[in-house]
Amino acid sequence: MRVLLAISHVLGTFFGVLLLPLTLAFVLRNRLHRAFHPDGEVYTGHFAPLVPEGDFLDGPALARLSATMTRGEAEVADILGLAVRFGARLTGSPARIEDHEGMQDLLAATFSSFAPKQLARAKACTNVHDFLDNDYQAVARYLVPGVGLCRLRWTGLRRAAAAGGG
Repeated sequence: MRVLLAISHVLGTFFGVLLLPLTLAFVLRNRLHRAFHPDGEVYTGHFAPLVPEGDFLDGPALARLSATMTRGEAEVADILGLAVRFGARLTGSPARIEDHEGMQDLLAATFSSFAPKQLARAKACTNVHDFLDNDYQAVARYLVPGVGLCRLRWTGLRRAAAAGGG
């Protein structure tokens, strides 16, 4: 058992050192920006579930839409992020989020995985001129009561309407 732990430790260290230059190159190429930063457009609304499995999220919601690698007003090729806080209300002036039990945060973006090819593909296919003309996917899985672990996806409004949907 100790031999297996020692081997896994040595292999982990080796691959960590091997992947360090790739990681640093990615971070530097993207100008040290982090994905899902707090900049962006914030909207308030009411979430109305279309299926019974979404009833636990029924109510007020805050949504933030933002670019991930680009700051400011520039509309260049990028990946867009979507953060939704279900059950949250804005109160007061300046506006503050009213914290209470039962709030749920969901994060999504216009990519399906952190693989470099997927990120490059998503960056090329994302419409940075219109947040609602993109599909967003949660990379992590979420536990939905009555269903289990699920991958969540939001479909852009124009694509659904063009396909005859609502």
